[in-house]
Amino acid sequence: MKTNNIAENVNRRITIRMKTMESFKNIINSENYLNLYKNYLRFKSYKDCKGTIKFKNGKSPFEVCDEMIRNKDWLKNALTFY
Repeated sequence: MKTNNIAENVNRRITIRMKTMESFKNIINSENYLNLYKNYLRFKSYKDCKGTIKFKNGKSPFEVCDEMIRNKDWLKNALTFY
């Protein structure tokens, strides 16, 4: 069974961030923020996978897809995968 938990979590995080920031001054700032957050999620390691997907624990989404990553520093790699 497929769920949309990941999408709901991303929307929740963006909503929380928008409440604390009030708003973005322009569309460029909002695009930059979303690109930064997207890259953060790409390199964030899974921590609590259970059952048949337990093998994902300790790996980022890129590593699960067998993507070659030079290092796990998501800020340095953000320009590479942008």
